[in-house]
Parts: sequence; structure tokens; C-alpha cells
Amino acid sequence: MNMKKLGLFIGLLFGLTAHSQISINSTHMPQSGDTLRYSIATLDTAVLLNYRASGANLTWDFSGLIPRQQDVQRFVASSQTPYANSVPNRIGLLFADTLSFGGFSIYNAYNFLNNTATDFSIDHRGASIPNPIFPGGPDLKLTDSYLDKDEIFQFPLDYNDRDSSTFNFEYSTLGIYYGSSGYRINEVDAWGSLITPYGTFNCIRVVTDMVSYDTVSVPAFGGGMAQNVGINSHTREYQWISDQIKIPALKVNG
Repeated sequence: MNMKKLGLFIGLLFGLTAHSQISINSTHMPQSGDTLRYSIATLDTAVLLNYRASGANLTWDFSGLIPRQQDVQRFVASSQTPYANSVPNRIGLLFADTLSFGGFSIYNAYNFLNNTATDFSIDHRGASIPNPIFPGGPDLKLTDSYLDKDEIFQFPLDYNDRDSSTFNFEYSTLGIYYGSSGYRINEVDAWGSLITPYGTFNCIRVVTDMVSYDTVSVPAFGGGMAQNVGINSHTREYQWISDQIKIPALKVNG
């Protein structure tokens, strides 16, 4: 059985007296400067029995969840990241301090987001690697635009919508290669009212399947060993998206 994690995202709290079907657009996405706090809770029976429920005008009652820890997502201007000189006006989001590929690691991995009227997408990526040419010297910064951007959401998002998109990122210099490619499928399969320990939210529910292949290749420099490592992944996320806060009101992934 895959381990699943559930995030309860802390935002504005509203009490709702009736369900209403909503539509999500670019105004409901994070912006540069947003610091959004969320909690991680242990899955309980109420979630395991009900999180897959789909349809119209539903109520998902997860008020009994107990938060175990908290964290933050910081959305910053690309000019405030280590890749300020390489990435244009974008929203930067650190997604990993360290990514390990076998015996090789990359650091300070950022996705760079672009929020437009038609989509919320990742169209640049940045990462750093230890300097293979001058060991101990400044890290090499690997930054480039996507050959095929990753559309996280396509707008507007409405009940019964379904979209699919591919993505492809490649960076190559001095024999060093870093790439990520795959596809994403979003389906809005439900709408209704979500009850959490932090409040009640009008939501649409988006189910996302994402398949990706990430690879890093570094030649042998200065007598060192060449590295060529790839990782496949397939994730599914259930996200309750509200027009009241800028990140999912609740997320189950695994």
C-alpha cells in the first residue's frame, strides 16, 4: 500500500450555510510574496472512507482530523532566488533543498511559475550542482526554460472539466545534462462543501495524475566517476480547491 499524506492548508476561515458551485481562475492562485501555512495530519477513518467520493453538491466532513506538524510554502519573486540573473519575472517556489540521484545530488531546486488568464504553469526550472570542473569552487547553476511548459491548472477550472498536458525540461552544458519530462491529467470530478478543523470551504475537487521521468548525467571530470541516473515517478493527488484561499484547502496524495 502506498503511504498517503494529507495536508490541511490554513487560510481564511469562513462558515458556509449552503453549498455553491464555484469556478477557479488565475485570481485564486498564489502570487509573489505570499507565505502560505499548512498543516499535515494523520489519515483517519473518515478520510479513508470518503476522500474518493465524487459528484455534485457533496459534503466532505474531515473536521476530526488532528494536525501533527506545520510547514509553509513561500512564493517569491524570481529575482530573490539564486537564479535571479537567469529567470525572467516569475514566481519562484523552492521544491527541494536536495534531490539525490543515486550517488549524485542537486541543490536549491526551484520551479518558476507563470500565472496567466489561461493557465498556472511551470515554465522555468533552476538547480545547482557541485562544481565538477573546479572542486570546491562555486556551484554550477543549471537554469533554463521548459521546451514544453507544465500546465498545473488550465483556466477556468469548472466541474466536469478534464484536461491533459505534457511537459519537458532539458538543460545541457559542458557534457552535463539535467532533464524532466512527462504528462499531467486533471479531472474536476466533484464540488461541494469541505469541513476541516480550520473552517468550512466551498470547493471543487481536482484529481491529478502525473507521470514524470527525471534524469541527471555528469561526465567524468578530473578523474572522477561519470554519473548517469534517472528516476521514474507516478503520483496521484486529490485536491480540494477553494476560491477563498490560494492553496488547496485539503490535499491527499500518494
